[in-house]
Amino acid sequence: TIHCYAEVVDRVVAIVDDEAIMLSELNEAYQRAFSPQGESAEAENSKTDITQEEVLNGLINRVLLLKQAKKFSHSIQTRNDYDENTLIKEYIEKQLKTFIRIPFEEIEQFYEKNKESLGSKDFYDVRDKIEELLTEKELNKRLIRHIEELRKNAYIKIQLIEKD
Repeated sequence: TIHCYAEVVDRVVAIVDDEAIMLSELNEAYQRAFSPQGESAEAENSKTDITQEEVLNGLINRVLLLKQAKKFSHSIQTRNDYDENTLIKEYIEKQLKTFIRIPFEEIEQFYEKNKESLGSKDFYDVRDKIEELLTEKELNKRLIRHIEELRKNAYIKIQLIEKD
């Protein structure tokens, strides 16, 4: 008699609208979260509390952003990681960052509050850096709200089973 054994090689861990996220993709992203290139041991140790569910949520957010970015720009033909990252970055830049304006007064207030940490630098020497920092902070807030909105309007089913 011949004995046959079946083994699950890969499975779906999440469905986002009409796209599946496979266990192999999750495992790959999870590994990347723990072993990024060129990071110090301290930075690596701070990532040990990242859960598989957090990584999966990051993948879901990426799928949603990529879908929006593709709707926004039909100019990309090839489908590799670099193009997808560039597409998402351009989408965020054009759809969210473009509309952020930091008032001069806000930049001045930040300078006044953080004078000590800026050393003896003149306001006009650090103004652009402060504006950049405040713009990034605002962009992060808007991106979080945007992703929440995308998630609200998407069909998402998570099929992640935790190991004992």
